[in-house]
Amino acid sequence: MYQAELNGKLPSSASDREDVLTSNVFSFLKYSHRPTYLRQFLRLASLNVKTSELHRVKFEFWPNYHDGTQPDVIIETDSCYLLVEAKYFSGVAEEDGNPAGQLIREFETGTMEARNRAKSFHLLLLTDDATRPSRLLAQMPAKFQNKTSWTNWQAIG
Repeated sequence: MYQAELNGKLPSSASDREDVLTSNVFSFLKYSHRPTYLRQFLRLASLNVKTSELHRVKFEFWPNYHDGTQPDVIIETDSCYLLVEAKYFSGVAEEDGNPAGQLIREFETGTMEARNRAKSFHLLLLTDDATRPSRLLAQMPAKFQNKTSWTNWQAIG
């Protein structure tokens, strides 16, 4: 997808779509000089990864979980399972009357996946907001607060 966009093969109507942006940004992080770019991104998610570990970091795009949950990207380090929920001109899906319902479901499912791999879990919400969406994140249960981070697309670029 990245090469198609660089060579003008992607329709302009698709270039600002959330999944295309996610693919481009996280493919760059996957294939670029990891000690420079991936390490800095992981710090945005409050994760510090040793240089020796960066080449083993795995990326999984749009995995399907047994309950139908489909996060945008999973980034696995030796010890951490990072679920990234990326939003661009769209909001988090409300579920069961909770504005943060989608994040809660992803947190619960991601925690189980991390536990199955004997890794710690962390959720990163990535949005186009200029400031932290505090009201939305306040809807997350207190026990999830210290395992949830936020950043925006602008901080990555």
